[in-house]
Amino acid sequence: MNKTRRKTISGLMTRLETLQSELTQNLELLDAIKGEVEAVKEEEQESFDMIPESFQESERAQISQAAIENLETAFDELETAYSELDNITTSSFESITTALETASD
Repeated sequence: MNKTRRKTISGLMTRLETLQSELTQNLELLDAIKGEVEAVKEEEQESFDMIPESFQESERAQISQAAIENLETAFDELETAYSELDNITTSSFESITTALETASD
């Protein structure tokens, strides 16, 4: 491989490192959002649990229960996104970097 292509690969690796760093920061943000959604869900669940049993079929209670279910869905989706992004940020970038390093040898 000639010097020009090696330099191009080096530049690509630098850009990938920057992208990986940005993805890691986004992963941290995603984790924080996930925690906040879980906290809101827990608060709503506690509020629902405080509703007397005789009122748990009321419209207010049903709205609360629907909110809890939607927050659980949001949390699950955030957890899936976190897991997928974490996988990309770690193993995929390692494979890409190794392949580029090997190509430039």
